[in-house]
Amino acid sequence: MLLPVGRARVSMVDVRDIAAAAATLLIGPPGRGEVHELTGPRALGYAEAAEELTAASGREIRYLDVSEDEARGAMLGAGVPAWAVAARLQLYATYAAGEAETVTGALRELTGRPPRPFGDFARSLAERIRALPAPGAAEAAR
Repeated sequence: MLLPVGRARVSMVDVRDIAAAAATLLIGPPGRGEVHELTGPRALGYAEAAEELTAASGREIRYLDVSEDEARGAMLGAGVPAWAVAARLQLYATYAAGEAETVTGALRELTGRPPRPFGDFARSLAERIRALPAPGAAEAAR
């Protein structure tokens, strides 16, 4: 992972928890326009996320803090459209500013259970991570 977020901490939320909250809202009584800020159970840094992905999959995952220009170049070089690169860099700037650290109880309030820890998410991806080609494999095959 190379991102321009420094030591930012993000309260990452599992997509399965988002789906559970959405289902609760869709099948429940009509709301009154409330806003539910869904978060994971804790804010963690990208180095911590990489460590958890490594532990779950057995493959080394590293986080590299890079400059915005380096991230832009890497994304454009990978074929990401310029508009998407700009949007992602704006998002990463909010992370670096500490705007994604908040942890709320909204998921528990909506679903009746706590949000899944990042480690659960990492374990659910472990097999897919192990199946990825080794870094540099595409270049070696040429």
